[in-house]
Formats: sequence, C-alpha cells, structure tokens
Amino acid sequence: MSLDAFNKSVKFKNRKVHVEEVLERLANVKIRKLLVIDLSRVGTMLGPNTELISIVRRRFHDQLIVGGGIRNEDDIIMLKSLGVNGVLIATAIHKGIITKTRY
Repeated sequence: MSLDAFNKSVKFKNRKVHVEEVLERLANVKIRKLLVIDLSRVGTMLGPNTELISIVRRRFHDQLIVGGGIRNEDDIIMLKSLGVNGVLIATAIHKGIITKTRY
C-alpha cells in the first residue's frame, strides 16, 4: 500500500486527513508493506520528514518504505535507525550523491 503525504496529512479527494487518523482507519486491514512518500519534500533534498516517519512507525509494525527529501547516505542510515526497511530515492541518485545500492 502507498500513502502520499503532505507533511503529516494524506490527501483524499478534496480534504486532508492526518496520517494518524488514516492509520487508525486501516488498523483492521492486513498490510504487509507500506510506502509513505512525503510529496512536499520530493526533489527538495531537505531531508526526510522524520516526524511523519516516527508517527507511522509507532502505528505500523511491518515493512516500511519511505521517500521524499532524502539527501545522502547519512539520511539512509538515520532512517534505518528509525526502523525504516527501505527507501525510495531519485534526486540524490540522479545527482550522483548516492551511489551504493545497499546499506
């Protein structure tokens, strides 16, 4: 499953719902992998939204993949320490900042 976030909210049609409420609504759905992308950070290289990731990780305990704002290898290592299982990276790869495929 994938959630496109904007800061700490997920947009549904014309309204934004806080990510905690979305995860609460999904509590009875068996989701094995969750991709959370903070679209407000995609391409910005501002760093990942650690507050959003921490909220998600507290409520979701299976495979978590995140994207948006990842700048460098230090961000990947930090995300791993937060319990993130995988990352979606584009800009830092296209710019040649990140070259390894495993961390």
